[in-house]
Amino acid sequence: MSDRDSANTHEVISELFRAMNTPTDQRAAAKLPRWADRFPYVNGGLFYDSVEVPRFSKIARSYLIHIGHLDWQKINPDIFGSMIQAVAEDEERGALGLHYTSVPNILKVLNPLFLDGLRETLEEAGNNSRKLLNLRHRIARIRVFDPACGSGNFLVIAYKELRALEAEINRRRGEADRR
Repeated sequence: MSDRDSANTHEVISELFRAMNTPTDQRAAAKLPRWADRFPYVNGGLFYDSVEVPRFSKIARSYLIHIGHLDWQKINPDIFGSMIQAVAEDEERGALGLHYTSVPNILKVLNPLFLDGLRETLEEAGNNSRKLLNLRHRIARIRVFDPACGSGNFLVIAYKELRALEAEINRRRGEADRR
């Protein structure tokens, strides 16, 4: 939707953010462009504050369009933390409060906090279908909070570890294909 010379790319992105902050039943009153209406409402306040979107050069716009065509399900989200590490200098990251935590260091927190206990409960449950179901319900109620949430790596790793436990429970219950 942006001009080839990228003069309005920042405005297009601002409209996308506005659309993702507008509930479906309020879109007509918000007078969103028709093309922006296809984007889903994202609850939780991620797009609540209007932010000044930086202006894009022609090449930056072309990169943005290119990455839009990637299959993001095939991209490991851990990469974002590594990108922050590679792009910003230590002093710059520190000044901005951007602190990347490696996967091994994240696991040093998550394992004793709750993963070790869940794994012990899984082993104690063995193949007992009822105990496994109770454990799956327990895992479903776990909430992880990361107030720093730089790249989101802490949350991604917590999610992956919990899903791995859930997959093992499902396998033991004969529900390996359960989504």
